Amino acid sequence: MLIEFTVSNYKSIKNEQTFSLAASNLKEFKENYSSNPNKNDIKLDILKFAAIYGANGSGKSNLLKAIRVMQEFILNSTDAKLNEEINYYFPYKLDGKSKSDPVNMEIEFINKDKIRYRYSISYNRFEILNESLFYYPKGQESKLFDRKPGNEIEYGDSLRGEKKIIEKQLLKNVLFLSKGANSNNKQLEKIYEYFQLYSLCVIQGSFHHDFPLDMNYNLISPQQLEIYLSAFDTGIKKVQYRLEDSPEADHFIKFIMENTKSSVGNPDADLSIYNDLKYKPDFIHDVYVGDKKTGTESFKLNEESIGTQKLYKILGSIYRVLKEGGTLILDEINNSFHTHLTKFLIEIFQSKNTNKKNSQLIFSTHDTTVLDYRLFRRDQIWFTEKDKYGATTLYSLIEFKNSNLRQDTPIEKWYLSGRFGALPIFNDLNLLEQDAEATENSK
Repeated sequence: MLIEFTVSNYKSIKNEQTFSLAASNLKEFKENYSSNPNKNDIKLDILKFAAIYGANGSGKSNLLKAIRVMQEFILNSTDAKLNEEINYYFPYKLDGKSKSDPVNMEIEFINKDKIRYRYSISYNRFEILNESLFYYPKGQESKLFDRKPGNEIEYGDSLRGEKKIIEKQLLKNVLFLSKGANSNNKQLEKIYEYFQLYSLCVIQGSFHHDFPLDMNYNLISPQQLEIYLSAFDTGIKKVQYRLEDSPEADHFIKFIMENTKSSVGNPDADLSIYNDLKYKPDFIHDVYVGDKKTGTESFKLNEESIGTQKLYKILGSIYRVLKEGGTLILDEINNSFHTHLTKFLIEIFQSKNTNKKNSQLIFSTHDTTVLDYRLFRRDQIWFTEKDKYGATTLYSLIEFKNSNLRQDTPIEKWYLSGRFGALPIFNDLNLLEQDAEATENSK
């Protein structure tokens, strides 16, 4: 489970901003958080879902990208070559100093063993400046390792396994966590596994772009898929898969064979999973004459509505995250889902009956109709806003202490009236009218 993520000097995020899923002491909606999911630790309540609002270009997506960048950096770090640039260095560029300063990221989470960790990295274009990993046995912070500039590493007594050999082989642009996990350090493997897909699943932009190939065949059975598609009111009664030649899939499989190395969770790359990309779905609908069902009709994926296509693309991920107790992060969910569908997805993650593993849902959106006080606690609603210098500020509704907020406050109405900020501010329409007139007069 994700507890907290902090980032600075990344894209539009200049100063340190923290996104937290640690529940406040609000009394309402106890079903919206899970209590004490960590083993032998202090009592900790963690929220199951949260929404992020803000104007276009305010930094919502950059916050979620930062989480994904940290994840990809960890998973791909050992691929780096000597003196190679770090591909994940995207500093804030609107400040002469910041654009050469390090990017800083920190994540606090609970892994599948129900142990709480805090992992942080600081890096510039060419090297890791700081990297540290702490954990919390019995509620007390304990160091596993702390890396300083120049690859100097201090080890805590709790870090087991071979360390010095890994340290000697460590390049300045490679993360120690990644190197250790890929060098068969079992303790670091457990932590590394948290960052793999479906423990932390970040989907950004168009869902089509993040999933150009159909991964559902391997993620979710047709029967389970039918249940979800029916629950989301798509009208689909049955799903059948057919094997189809796919140059796109063949190209992807070839790429995997040429580039995949033995790594944690993927020993020697069992490529049979990728052959499943050649299976294509057919969706069966009932056919009626009047009120009488007369048969069925089969539709290919591209014959379904865009909304159904997008829903289908991520249903496997939704299912796996719920099954495995992970965190699903969806950027700009309003571009893909109807308001009622988004609310239904929230309810799935809210309910103990459908979310038995305390999985989490985080999404950004412009859809203010989702701001329903019957769904959200104040600590589950976040806003992004840019200052006059173009730097992103992140804050939660819970921070508004003196605004007479109550559980039944019409949050959508108050937000749109500007009480919470994070709204677009448009320049005078006269500027566009003058430009239009000047253009017309020049003809």
